[in-house]
Amino acid sequence: MTKRKIKEEIKKPDIVIRTVTFAIDWIKNNMKACIAGLIIVFVICSSLFGYSVYAKRQDDKMQFMLSQAIQTFGESIASGSVEKMNIAETLFNSILRENHKKIGVIARLYLAKISYMKGKPEEARKLYQEVQGQSNDPVIISISERAIQQIDKK
Repeated sequence: MTKRKIKEEIKKPDIVIRTVTFAIDWIKNNMKACIAGLIIVFVICSSLFGYSVYAKRQDDKMQFMLSQAIQTFGESIASGSVEKMNIAETLFNSILRENHKKIGVIARLYLAKISYMKGKPEEARKLYQEVQGQSNDPVIISISERAIQQIDKK
């Protein structure tokens, strides 16, 4: 390049500077549209944040209910109390009504165990088969398969 072309290139504004000045000019000319766009973005972000907080609280609620149900089930096993077993069964059924997939699978496993302990093997088998159909977790599928095999032995 000749010296003159180099000087002309140096004097030309940089692409970043041209882009920034174009954006500033566009914003000045379209101030109402920019403000409306910012408001829309703010509302969308606020909605997403609010929903994530709500979903987290629902998950926490379901986990608390599950822990209460498991604790009641454990107490019923330790004490041999039929009343506590019925309370645990009610808690697990209320968890299923909430339609939470992962926690619902665990609740179904416990309900199947309770059904088996109450002398209802066909109901327990049905619940274990539902667990196999709903879960992709190999551990849960293995647990339900072993439980079905145990039911078949008796």
